[in-house]
Amino acid sequence: PMTLYLQSVRGFSPLEAGLVMAPSSLASMLLAPVAGRLSDRPTVTPPLYSRDHRFKDLARLIVNGYSVNEDGLSFQVTVLSDLRHVAVPHDLIPVTLEAPGGRTLDIVIVLTPPPDQNVCTFSASYTWNQLAKLLELERPDGVPVRDAVIEALPQAGIRAEWWDNRTGPNAPRHYCGGTEQKYGSGRIDLRPITVDDLKASEAVAKTAWTAAEPLRTSRPVYRAFADLLRPGLEMATALEAESEFFISGEQHVSVVAKMRALYSRPAELKALGVELMSGEDVRRCTDTYYDVPELTLLRHGIVLRRRQFGGDGPGGFLLQVKGRTVTRQGEPGERIRLTSQVHLMEPVDPARLGEFLAGGGVDNAFARVLADGPAHGRSGPSSPEEWAGLAPRLVVTAQRVRYSLELAHSMTVDFSADSATGTDPVTGRSFTVHTVEFGIGHEGLCVDDESSGPLYASFSGGAGARAYRIPPGRVGGGNGTRRPAVAARRVLVTRPYHVPSDLDDPELFGRRDYLQYRDLRDRMMHHLFGYAAKDLALGGTKSHTLARLLEMI
Repeated sequence: PMTLYLQSVRGFSPLEAGLVMAPSSLASMLLAPVAGRLSDRPTVTPPLYSRDHRFKDLARLIVNGYSVNEDGLSFQVTVLSDLRHVAVPHDLIPVTLEAPGGRTLDIVIVLTPPPDQNVCTFSASYTWNQLAKLLELERPDGVPVRDAVIEALPQAGIRAEWWDNRTGPNAPRHYCGGTEQKYGSGRIDLRPITVDDLKASEAVAKTAWTAAEPLRTSRPVYRAFADLLRPGLEMATALEAESEFFISGEQHVSVVAKMRALYSRPAELKALGVELMSGEDVRRCTDTYYDVPELTLLRHGIVLRRRQFGGDGPGGFLLQVKGRTVTRQGEPGERIRLTSQVHLMEPVDPARLGEFLAGGGVDNAFARVLADGPAHGRSGPSSPEEWAGLAPRLVVTAQRVRYSLELAHSMTVDFSADSATGTDPVTGRSFTVHTVEFGIGHEGLCVDDESSGPLYASFSGGAGARAYRIPPGRVGGGNGTRRPAVAARRVLVTRPYHVPSDLDDPELFGRRDYLQYRDLRDRMMHHLFGYAAKDLALGGTKSHTLARLLEMI
């Protein structure tokens, strides 16, 4: 020991030796809490920066791979940025580890990319003890820490948030990843997700406009229909806020001309509340509408269609369904609809397609959306046998002139002026309609005065709360809006789909980004049509309208 050395070799008295050692004891006392915290930090590799000139999107996080083993959780992440959307000169891209429900467990790293680099890759590792401490678990004696963590956290998310200085110092502008898998990546399953997990997750409403993920081979719906569904391609549901208005052919020409002129007039865009307007995008598509011989779906405004674009390659079969619509009380123009889409493999076996459409599984969100439409006061096919006569009944070819309008807080509204021609395959008769449509393209990052955005989202506890204490989350919504704290619930996973009950949430019409969308829609309608806008007929389901005009129904 140093004290013996000082006394026996250097000749110090006991008092002198104690005084020499006092500073080191004081340093140990001061540094002990910091050293303890440092030992609980994950192992994170230094970020590797590079540049990808081909990347033109806003921003993206990709989980390249992850490992769950006896030591803990490890993962590798790549973050790609559009450098126009990060703060200058203090670039900040926090990457966080989150639990289902949006609760931030830890800030893994804060990236500060060099001005000329837009790609960053790093790896991180957490031990089971570190994860247990982040969860603040109080586990019974004899329960391995690994088992306790996986029971309380069967699913985690890696999330990146980009901070932009366009509306204030380091204001949140864009995020992706997380357990919601925004832009297709970010979720990590620490164990296989079961049907019971998914059932339990439906106790909490999903209010995000879109829920999607590249279809995993581990999902129950894929295991049931592996010969029909294409893995790796997006399977999605959406709460679709759309407004459609029928116009004349002359009005359609006028609208396209006015939108082209608006693109070159920044002062008018600013007056409308538009921060950024995309260039014109003209798309041509062919929609084939399927129905049973009685035309039950067309009669009741339920859409079941295959959509094909001009550049689609062989083997692709994008099947879409638009189900039930809810309308805000007293305002028939305010409508939100539940929709879904899935990619099928060709050739499609009609019998297997009938089984898929008939449902038969919690995870088959597509069939649940389809069944929910006729279920509300209408009768429709419900068994594979009733779907046996399914066939193309209406073909619609359309040209869409599209624009994207970005508002404050990264809220984006899609606008299109469409010309659509419907054809009855039996009679060969055709009819053309013209419409303008508005829809929410990218939900906003709305930040209130008491929260710092998605980094401080709220968390609902899970089944682990029964045996292990999990602290409640902070008050704040996943999209930055405030909401009351909720009691712990038995929800351990984030489901990648909507369910019909999500459509019945009356607060959807009061969301801040919906109000932004509605305000811009009304401003744009007045800009394009003046006072004549109030006389335009409301659309809804174009296939239903065309089938009626063609006297099919």
